[in-house]
Amino acid sequence: MEIDLSVSYLQDRIASSYDEILFAQKISSLANSNGGKLIIGVNEKGKIIGIYPKDEIENIPIILANLCSSPIEFTSEVIELNNKFLLILKIFKSTKIATLTNDNTFDFYFRIGEKICTANKIIEKLWSYEYESTRELPGNSKELELVLLNANNHTLTQIYNSTKLPKSHVDTLVSWLLYTRKIEMTYINNLVIYQHLR
Repeated sequence: MEIDLSVSYLQDRIASSYDEILFAQKISSLANSNGGKLIIGVNEKGKIIGIYPKDEIENIPIILANLCSSPIEFTSEVIELNNKFLLILKIFKSTKIATLTNDNTFDFYFRIGEKICTANKIIEKLWSYEYESTRELPGNSKELELVLLNANNHTLTQIYNSTKLPKSHVDTLVSWLLYTRKIEMTYINNLVIYQHLR
């Protein structure tokens, strides 16, 4: 049996759910992005190490109850590969932002490609567009065009500097452009870069 063990926007892997914080970050980042798969029993280098399925299946609801403030929906399947068991979770896109709580802090995670990122105000605004029933164009079309023009292969700081608009307004316009799929975020050299969608 062949199975793709790679890491991507829609798939991640972890050795065990007993690495609770990392597990919660991975599962919530998938739920907050577009859903996907989390393969348990594969280490970060892609080596199959296997798991005890019963232990993992019992542990996951406890972790989610302790660390996630909103429900994460998933299905699970146990498979055997190279005489070792893996647990594959199919995670559904969340209908409410999955928030992690740890030591009285609240964090929101999402994915840019294969990277797990902490949500910032732009992502939180993007989520509000996705989950609210009313959505209106923020600002005017000239400002939107200016930000769109400058949101190509640039960081957010570069967009701030080139547009000369108030930062909070640029944040809102960038969120709108992400929501309307005019631009996307990529992760290059440890920087979040905004690019036009072709």
